[in-house]
Amino acid sequence: MVFVVALVGTGLPVGDDAESLVSQACLDMEFLVGCQDYLQAKLGASPECVAQPTAAGCELLLAAKKACMADCYVASLGDKSTYKNTYACAGELGTAQLGSRYFRLAEAFGPHGLVTSLCSPDAVGNAMEAAANMLKSSVVVVE
Repeated sequence: MVFVVALVGTGLPVGDDAESLVSQACLDMEFLVGCQDYLQAKLGASPECVAQPTAAGCELLLAAKKACMADCYVASLGDKSTYKNTYACAGELGTAQLGSRYFRLAEAFGPHGLVTSLCSPDAVGNAMEAAANMLKSSVVVVE
């Protein structure tokens, strides 16, 4: 049996744009469709959803915000001067690049794949606990 645990950089889609690392440069770029869609979604969203896009009923704004963060990150790889210091997230362990390929790899393993955010509070501890729970529920011990 093969298990995949990916501890990756993901955007922090909570709070204001500074907290979630959506750079103003990206919001200002008209060719970043994900960011323009996010700005439109934000205009029509409730103040509660803008403050906490991960709350119930805020799924459309959350998806739009994540798409903007991904577009911003990808654009930063092409021109560092325009998108200075763009990264997927920042946390206790430092900054992280977007780990989308690792996310897709772990997803491909279904119940034997796990993705956790490098930038969440207590990232490593939470990842180890989640991995242990995944293994515990999947492995049969024969005595």
